[in-house]
Amino acid sequence: MTKFFLFFWFLFSFSVTKAQSIDPRIFDQLSSEQRMKVLSGEQVYATEKIADAPWPQITIFQLIKATPEECAAVSLDYELKPQYSHEFKSAKISKSGPGSQTEVDYLLSVLFLPDEEFTLRYDWSTNEARNQFDLEWSLVRAKRMKKSWGRSIFTPHKGNTLLITQLFTDPGIFGARLFAGKATSQTLEVTDSLVKQIEHEHFFDRQLLEKQIQAIRN
Repeated sequence: MTKFFLFFWFLFSFSVTKAQSIDPRIFDQLSSEQRMKVLSGEQVYATEKIADAPWPQITIFQLIKATPEECAAVSLDYELKPQYSHEFKSAKISKSGPGSQTEVDYLLSVLFLPDEEFTLRYDWSTNEARNQFDLEWSLVRAKRMKKSWGRSIFTPHKGNTLLITQLFTDPGIFGARLFAGKATSQTLEVTDSLVKQIEHEHFFDRQLLEKQIQAIRN
């Protein structure tokens, strides 16, 4: 899949901070060429420098051939992640609740460094008016990582689903700026593997997908 890189100064007013949610109108602010790339199945992404941070904030746009509910159901099957995203060596739910919150312990292969152990807290919600699913996460604890947070929305778009993800990580290691590009590539690959898993289940593994959908409906 082609990755299209852009610096999007014109999206500055839509920039997402940890206290905000993603506005789906951010997609409409892309150029017609960029929107066409997304709608044709390409992954479009943007980076934004964060003050005093070695790695940038990343925003990713990608179309998924599935419904928003199907996309959310696969995304919320946290322990499945190592089966389709090989950067993750393990994923184990360590705490469920309150409400829609879940904490997940991960073991992640990180470029040329020792594996990273960390825990993320997820929370998800639905926007019934838009038939949209929202997922957000933040760092609970880690061996080295200093900060990590992100948000994804799965919003309907012409019979498919538009995924918009925005995330930021400060790895907490000396010299991290030297491999910021590699870290961005790994982030894009993780997102693309999720999209491929969703579409695989949508077309070829309905039994697993229906089980995942029932899990988020209950």
